[in-house]
Formats: sequence, C-alpha cells, structure tokens
Amino acid sequence: MSLSSSLSTAISGLNVTARRAEIVSSNIANASTPGYAVRSLEVTSQQNGGGVRAVSVTRSTDPILLAQRRSSDAEYQATSARADFHRGLAGAIGQPQDPNSLGASVVRFETALVDAASRPESPAALTEIVNEGQRLATKINTVSAQIGETRQNADTQIDLTVTRLNAALEQVADINKEIIQMTGQGRETASLQDQRQQVIDQIAQEIPLTEVDRGRGQLALYTAGGLALLDGSNVAEFGFSPRAMITPDLSVGAGALSQLTVNGRDVDALADRSLVGGGRLAALFEVRDEIAPAAQGQIDAVARDFIERFQSASTDPTLATGDAGLFTDSGGNFDPLLELGIAARIAFTPLTDPAQGGDISLLRDGLGAAVQGPVGDATQLQRLANALTEGRVTVSGGFTGALRSAAVLTSDLLSMTSVELADQETRESFAASLNQTLRTEELRNGVDTDTEMQQLLVIEQAYAANARIIETISEMLDTLTRL
Repeated sequence: MSLSSSLSTAISGLNVTARRAEIVSSNIANASTPGYAVRSLEVTSQQNGGGVRAVSVTRSTDPILLAQRRSSDAEYQATSARADFHRGLAGAIGQPQDPNSLGASVVRFETALVDAASRPESPAALTEIVNEGQRLATKINTVSAQIGETRQNADTQIDLTVTRLNAALEQVADINKEIIQMTGQGRETASLQDQRQQVIDQIAQEIPLTEVDRGRGQLALYTAGGLALLDGSNVAEFGFSPRAMITPDLSVGAGALSQLTVNGRDVDALADRSLVGGGRLAALFEVRDEIAPAAQGQIDAVARDFIERFQSASTDPTLATGDAGLFTDSGGNFDPLLELGIAARIAFTPLTDPAQGGDISLLRDGLGAAVQGPVGDATQLQRLANALTEGRVTVSGGFTGALRSAAVLTSDLLSMTSVELADQETRESFAASLNQTLRTEELRNGVDTDTEMQQLLVIEQAYAANARIIETISEMLDTLTRL
C-alpha cells in the first residue's frame, strides 16, 4: 500500500470516528427525550483504495414491543374514559356519610316527615318538609345534570379527537414525503422518523393501529379493525358533527346525534367488530351512547319512584285523577311516556311553598284540600311518611323486581354505581400497570448512557490511532521531500 493510500485510509477512519462521536453525543444528550430512538452508524469498507465509509444512520427500535405498547396505550385511554364517567357519577350521587349525598337527602326528608307527623301543629316542622323536599329534588336534578354534562363533554371530545386525528394523519403523510426526499438526497432521516413515531403514538391512543412498512422509509397505517388510515397518498378523513346541546331524549338511533364518518361513510364505533373500536375514541362514543343513557335511565327510575309514591289517592285522598303529589314532573303528574329525562325535571310541589304562593298547611290537610283542617291532625302526614317507606317494585332503570322503600332504592342505585366503578377502576389499574411495564421496557431498550460512554472511550482511542497514523505518514512524506 502506498503512503497516499495509507493516508486516505487513515483520513476515512478519522471521518467515520468523528461521525460516530457525533452520534454517541446525540444519544447521550437525548437519553431522556420522549420518542428518541438510539442511533448507530452503519459502516462498510471502501472497495477501491481501502479505508472505511459511513453508509447510514440507523435507529434501534423493537417493532413488536412498540406495537404492544401502542395497543396498551389505546386500552388504557379507553378504560380511563369509562372510569372517569363512573367516578363523576358516583361523586354526584355521593356516599351515605356525605351530608350532600342523595342517600343523606332521602334520610333528611324522611326525618322531616316523621318529625312533622309527631307535631303537626308546628309550622317549623312543616316548613322543614318543604325545605328537605326541595333539596332532595334538586339533588336528583344534580345527578341528572352530571350525566348530561358528561355526555355533552364526550360529544365535544369526539369532535376534538376527530380534528386531531385528521391533522395527525396529514402530518404523518407529510413526514413520509419528506423522508422520501431526504433519502433520495442521501440525508439522514432519523429525526424525522422519531417525529413520525410520536405522531403515530398519538393516533394509536385514539384508535388501535398497525404499521406496515412500504419500503424507502414509508409507513402505511391500518386500524386493528382493518380500516386504511394512511397508505401512500391515500389519507383517511374522519368526520363528525357535534351537537350544541344534548338532552336525555337525543340518541344516535333517532338520528339526533352524529355518527363517526370515514371518507364520508358512516362507521359504527360500537359495533362488535368496529373498524375503529378499542381506543379512546370508541370509548367516548360508548359513554355518550350507552353508558350515560343507561345511568340516565337509573336516575330517571328513582325520580319516577318519588313522584309515583305521592301522587296516588291512597297517599293523598284529596288528589283528583291526574293531580300531582309532593313531587312533580315540572309541576305535573307522572306520565310513563315522558319518563326519559324526568330526573332533570322533578321538582317539589310549589303548592306548599309560601315563597311560591303556596300554603304549608296543605302538607297536613292534603294538597287538594279546600279548607284548612284541624292543626293537630297528623293523619295525612303519617300517610306521606308511610308512602316513603313503603316497599314498591321499581319497574324501570334496570333494577330487579324486589320491593324497595325510597331509601333502599337510592341505596341500590349507589351500590350499582359503586360496583360498576370498582370494575372499571380495576380494569383501568390493570391497563395502567401493563402500560407502565411496556413503557419501562421501552426505556430499557433506549439510550444506555453507560454503554454510550464506553463507546466514546473506544471512539477516542480509534480517533487518536488514526490521527497518529496521519501524523506518521506526514512525517514520512516530509522526509521524502527533503531527500
């Protein structure tokens, strides 16, 4: 080998070691950067003249682990969306020991009735029935409002998610194009691939997906259900029309709420084999269209029970057919055809509220009484107290056919909600644990600073050796030129 060839070989080695040092430094600097994949320099020997040359910078990734973690991301986000709904509902109903809970409101109302029956002549005792009855109705309204707000929020979140999905898919398509261009120019694309991976991670939280390598650094994306999200120049476009206000009677089946569309075609997010099932997006549809309506049905059943308990002639003989009792549906009696959403409309009768022009003595004499009766007569008050504790079959809301007092019914509502919450939180906890395990494994496969520092020492030695060779050859050439 001539001196010039030796010099060329040493210079090529120097260039490669310098590039390696740059890559190792980048690895160390980005050890804590989310989405950063470890880089390494792929080299090969020069065919002509010896030496070494850099071929490309490669990213170290585990596609199987990445796919598992993304699937876990989707499952965790879905379970969290469902658990969040049940946490909010359980919080609105409240625990029995909570003075603001639904159960506590029923107990206070029952106590007020019993107390008034023991001293029917007391205006203060009668007034307490009005106050506690109004608080109880308001509490039922509050639970219904919580369900409605959560349902509305799910609809809003679906709309925002669709907007983000469309933007993310376009971004991945643009990155694909940039990678093709830069690859053709012989430029490094590892940073773009990192960026693309992070964007795809965001998509995968909403919809479980799989990657398909199309070569030349290009990726196609398909949902776990087989829907093409991105393949070449074909980018799926999601569509959704949010509703400004969702009331309990609105549903997808009636055409009042928007379905998800993909490229203009309806896609059922809740079908058994949905093209977009399994992630946060489908869970939001589940909250809006299944979970929240079911909860609304339960609280409506409770409201119906309270209204029906006090509107019968056996409870208040002064009531005419069609008259409302202590609890009303926006002032009227209960109509089975209008049960949906009744929890939002239940109110305590204004006939007994002096602030609304009513008379508290009607609690003692009967709501339909034409004249005031004896102030010491507790018969009607006792009927009201008995109506509250009487065992009745709850005919709607998914409750079993057992006989229940009002207190037992509200307790069963809390129990059903708590059981569902516990189940969803267990699922959420398991999904979170699995997700954290997979993320930890990804980090373990990420930048190992100890290994990188060891590589730097090797690179330093190689650099020094190549530099020494160049120095020696230069001295030899100088000697030759002096001859």
